[in-house]
Amino acid sequence: MNYYCTPEFFAANRRELRRQLPSGALCVIPSAGLLQRTGDTSFPFVQDSNFWYLTGSNHPDMVLVISPIEEYIITATRSVSRQTFDGSIDFDVVRQATGGVHVFTAHEGWQRLKADLHTYSSTLYAPSVSPAYSKAHGMFTNPHRRKVIEKCRRLISGAPISSCTPQLTAMRAVKQPAELQALQAAITMTTTAIDQVREYFLELHYEYEVEALLSKAFRTGGEGHGFAPIIANGKQATTLHYTENNGPLLRDTLTVIDVGASVEHYSADVTRTIARGTPTPRQMAIHQAVLEVQQFAMSELRVGTLLRDYEAAVRGLMAKKLLQLGLLTSVAQTDLVAKYYPHATSHFLGLDVHDVGDYSAPLTENMVLTCEPGIYIPEEGIGVRIEDDVVITKHGSRVFSECTVAL
Repeated sequence: MNYYCTPEFFAANRRELRRQLPSGALCVIPSAGLLQRTGDTSFPFVQDSNFWYLTGSNHPDMVLVISPIEEYIITATRSVSRQTFDGSIDFDVVRQATGGVHVFTAHEGWQRLKADLHTYSSTLYAPSVSPAYSKAHGMFTNPHRRKVIEKCRRLISGAPISSCTPQLTAMRAVKQPAELQALQAAITMTTTAIDQVREYFLELHYEYEVEALLSKAFRTGGEGHGFAPIIANGKQATTLHYTENNGPLLRDTLTVIDVGASVEHYSADVTRTIARGTPTPRQMAIHQAVLEVQQFAMSELRVGTLLRDYEAAVRGLMAKKLLQLGLLTSVAQTDLVAKYYPHATSHFLGLDVHDVGDYSAPLTENMVLTCEPGIYIPEEGIGVRIEDDVVITKHGSRVFSECTVAL
């Protein structure tokens, strides 16, 4: 049962989506499906964020249908054998969690959807299925979504399907009070756990021991990690998304801890860099440079800020810091700036750790972003990143992630 996101929260989201779509539109939102791990076992299930945002249901292989006159969910067919192993779906529980959506078996639901597709085929909406995304990110996207949308396309004889992704993106980018509360809970859980790691850090010997402490903390009142944890010691910290977490914690090195607890599917994203032993003057200088860049960046996050201009200003200050550290001979060496600072400063945060949002539009109140500058020096085996989570307010911004920053 959700504490922050109530059935009324999900019902209100569906009403708002219906309001934003043209009159008479039919909208089909597939859930995520189970993904094979090996043989007949699957990876731990993670729900499609749009489906969760509109239903609060955590079951795989479902379809939400929002028609001009009703809302219903089509469940997956489960054999007797699968019900024995995985359990059955309690329709009443799903109906209550969603705030009153009708729930049908696969046969009943698809018969109903076929009739709706015949009636509303000229105004069918669904989330985008973009081959370009798979190509750009090197991964397949929700195959169940593609399967459902292709089936709908066949049923309407290839008629065009409009995308409701822009509407859902705009809705999810501006957080409601319940979402801010869930995010704050996830972030507080994360910062508390990181500070606990600091207490025991010198007693630990491997990256996976840090991960284990965090995993236990995130399962106590949360759903675990919101994304694959990064525990990167020494030179491993120069690989931005290092997730093996199996190396030793070497003396006189820095360790980047980039993690986030998940609460009601909302993910924190906090990074701290911790010294093992007394930090060297060089390590302290790099850490201080990153901290000063972050302080400047956070001061620029406010209503009306354009992220394009913001990123350029942050990168300009970072160039000056890299020059002071002896890594550049001129602030005009943009190629070297990109080498030592190869990622953006901020991204949206919410149901996805890299959440949806329009990066070309001005920031508005109640958007939540990260602020995470870093410096990575492969030739010195040093990586430093400091990341906090920030909500845009009427008068500026507020940091969600109060946590020890010092090395």
